[in-house]
Amino acid sequence: MGTTSAALLSALPGLSFAASGAVAARLGHRLGAVGGLALAALLAAIGLLARAASGTTAVFLLMSLVALFGAGLGNVLLPMAIKQRFPLHSGGWTAVYVTVLPIGSLLPQLVAPAVVESSAGWRGSLGVWGWVSALAVVPWLGILLARLLSGRRAVHEASRKERSAPGRADGELGASSLLEDEVPEAAASASGIAAARPVGLADVARSPRARAMALFFGMQSMQAYVAFGWLPQIFRDAGAPLDRASLLLAAFSVWGLPGGFIIPPLVTRSRHLQAWVMFFVAMLVVGYAGLLAAPPTGAWLWPCAPGISGFCFQVALVLVTHRTRDYRVTAALSGFTQSVGYALASAGPFVVGWVHGLTGGWTVPLCLLIVSTVPMARAGWRACADGVIDDELDGAAGAPERP
Repeated sequence: MGTTSAALLSALPGLSFAASGAVAARLGHRLGAVGGLALAALLAAIGLLARAASGTTAVFLLMSLVALFGAGLGNVLLPMAIKQRFPLHSGGWTAVYVTVLPIGSLLPQLVAPAVVESSAGWRGSLGVWGWVSALAVVPWLGILLARLLSGRRAVHEASRKERSAPGRADGELGASSLLEDEVPEAAASASGIAAARPVGLADVARSPRARAMALFFGMQSMQAYVAFGWLPQIFRDAGAPLDRASLLLAAFSVWGLPGGFIIPPLVTRSRHLQAWVMFFVAMLVVGYAGLLAAPPTGAWLWPCAPGISGFCFQVALVLVTHRTRDYRVTAALSGFTQSVGYALASAGPFVVGWVHGLTGGWTVPLCLLIVSTVPMARAGWRACADGVIDDELDGAAGAPERP
């Protein structure tokens, strides 16, 4: 794979997640959360398996795009499914989600080298995750099939009972309603769910809080993308050997694991969430300033400080469910936040690399990264304020009524 293709491959995750975020909410409305998640897992499985068997760079990139698009759909639709099925306990289930997420990211890094060195080679290392995704399709399809069969029986019974009712045509409950996920009556009452068309991304974009959440998510993701792309090179240029630079990157990424346990209860229970977010953002400044002042001296501290700031990622994910009432708003907010956020984040590594090449050093790029924490902090402060997005959508098309 050439340099251009490798650069394109590195840009695909952010671009794919941004594209999938733009369409996931509407897709979830048409297929239901379960149907959308089944499709997401299927696309991921097809893309991963096909790219492992690909013979050309073009096919490899195309199938990578398919797999990443499926993963992006899942990222958006899972918060919707949590809010829809467990609106009264969304905090606990979101905690499970954000705890498992970094484990899923870390596991391939641990397993892949052993698989590559085995007889399976790099194709086997890529293909094994395709089979994992294929297994994930099975439960979603099973749930979807059970609901379809249950829905058909319900439609048949309703048609039989209401055949003589005036003003209602036979078969009014069409196939699209069979794909809709059921909402428990008590949860519907608590969430204030009203009969309305889905809330769109344009509706959510009118909310100042939603825009702040998208900017906060995007700036945090940009910091993570820059760290994964350039942190090892910064240490290499400071004189660290390759193996040490790799370990220092691991010291940055490992903080995602405790974050999954710490952040969900912090978001749902703390009265000082804004102060905590300011502390996490300050850790970015500490890390970047340390890299500027003395990279080799405090080598283990400098990646750990930005790693702690990565808790902002879990904060942003939990806020999507915690700052909404209606699952339709959750879906739209999740799509808006991730589409805007990942589009912003994907530009970060390119800009940092371009400035580094232009200046020949890391001083200016690191100073720019320090400056970038200012809008991140302002957006995080606004995003973490009390209140819910739903209250800012009154009068928007498809906005849910208050209970």
